[in-house]
Amino acid sequence: NIKNRTNTKMEGKEAAKGFGSIWNNNSWFYEEKNFTKFAKDYMNENISKIFVTKGDVNVRLYEIKTIEGQASITIRKQKQIFLYDFEMEIYFDAKNLSDSEETAKGKVKVHEINQDDDEVCVEVNLDKETEFALKAKRIITNDMPEQILKVYQGLMKAMKDKDANEMKLKRDMAEREEAKKLTEEAKEKTGEMKAKIFDEAKQ
Repeated sequence: NIKNRTNTKMEGKEAAKGFGSIWNNNSWFYEEKNFTKFAKDYMNENISKIFVTKGDVNVRLYEIKTIEGQASITIRKQKQIFLYDFEMEIYFDAKNLSDSEETAKGKVKVHEINQDDDEVCVEVNLDKETEFALKAKRIITNDMPEQILKVYQGLMKAMKDKDANEMKLKRDMAEREEAKKLTEEAKEKTGEMKAKIFDEAKQ
């Protein structure tokens, strides 16, 4: 196995004004929402879109072999904090656009990273060392960390958008339930009033 480590700067955690569940009055109490499944699905979808073409060499990440870690959003005192901690191993392949017989394969390991880290550590493992495979490795080393970084950075926005959408749906549902309850209470009071008027008319 041929290995290489690359460091890339990335943003830390993001804190913003947040909204808790409906029970969490004024979003003041501590609340943690599990976003691990969402984050893993997001990674699987977006990591597999990464590719680089340089000259006659095309390299792509096509599947996450393993992904370990967790993600969550915490709410306290109206502050929303995004937390995640992941490491991944990703399959890659490469092909020579001028010679279809010339290919390379291997794995890229993204070492454990969380919202406080400012580096992305990438380790490249080649299945077989050839001149073409070494070209592919250099491309991964030099050009892919930035794209992987963008996926990590996009995760926080995706989590924020999903949380906002879920909260809007929950609040809309709660408002509809409240409106339904008020309508039923109004109908009940109207019925009671009509019955009272009818009884008074009979006297």
